Amino acid sequence: MDRMSYECLRGCISHHQQLLGLIAEMEEVLNIILFFQFFNSTGTICLIIFYITMNMDVKGIVDQLKFVQLLAVALAQVFLYCWFGNDLTYESDSLTKAIYDCPWYEAPIPFRKSVAIMLSRTMKPSYLTGGKLYVLSLETYRAIVGASFSYYTVLRNINT
Repeated sequence: MDRMSYECLRGCISHHQQLLGLIAEMEEVLNIILFFQFFNSTGTICLIIFYITMNMDVKGIVDQLKFVQLLAVALAQVFLYCWFGNDLTYESDSLTKAIYDCPWYEAPIPFRKSVAIMLSRTMKPSYLTGGKLYVLSLETYRAIVGASFSYYTVLRNINT
């Protein structure tokens, strides 16, 4: 490993630190917004499903189609947040493996020390949260949709 490789690594470390700062800023700005977004979406999805199932007559088919579209938009909106949050966490985890898989053990001591420092930092995964309560992930999406259907079931049982 030559000086050029070491400078490249230092550039990668600097870029990684900038990305971590950006993620921290995004978390600070978005975590409360996402909490209320997910809370609201859970209720909205539940109520849309309830409305659709309560108005199953032939006359209101156009109205139902509008609400089916609204349901698709509500589901897609939550899905996009969760998808990209999941992607962020996945890429963060992948970075640790990529660093470890490089031939750092053949490099000079300063290079190895820099790799060790970066490796220790990447052990803590990066992610975004909603209200610091849940991580944006596909599992969170499943939980939101599941909660919406659970609330719908309660409403349906109360209504009958």
